[in-house]
Amino acid sequence: MRKLALAALVAVFVFLGSHPAKACGDKLLAMTRSIGLFKAYVPWKSASILIYEGHASGPLRDKQFQSSLKAAGHKIETLDTESQIDPKLSTGKYDLVLVEISDASSLRQHLSSLRSPAAVLPILSKPTKTEIAEAEKEYGVVMTIPAVFTQNLEAIDRMMKSRAHSSS
Repeated sequence: MRKLALAALVAVFVFLGSHPAKACGDKLLAMTRSIGLFKAYVPWKSASILIYEGHASGPLRDKQFQSSLKAAGHKIETLDTESQIDPKLSTGKYDLVLVEISDASSLRQHLSSLRSPAAVLPILSKPTKTEIAEAEKEYGVVMTIPAVFTQNLEAIDRMMKSRAHSSS
């Protein structure tokens, strides 16, 4: 009788005390949720970026966007008026100038007159596929909003790689 009671007690503990096992991937998935994608992304080369915030409500004024570029390893500076472009480009060395597509053409002409080595990287807000194709044909690489943030980091990398290949 004692053995039967002990076996029943063990069986109760085994069946009631068991909990489902978790797979290793669950822990990894939970860990990556807490890490921002921009922190896990390693740029091909750190870029020195000048952000021209020409429009009052443009996507480039988003402070979270700017801080995530910094967190990804890029150096950024911002300016909001066209009169600041010449002094910034004459005193600092910038790889890229981020600008909204509406200002990209005039800024690219202005940079070529200054003989600045900086490349113009336009950003398009809610573009159609046709608009993206036209902008890529003209500028080579473009950024889009909204987009997965790593896509914009990859656009910066593609622009930096194209600059490196053209200068060598």
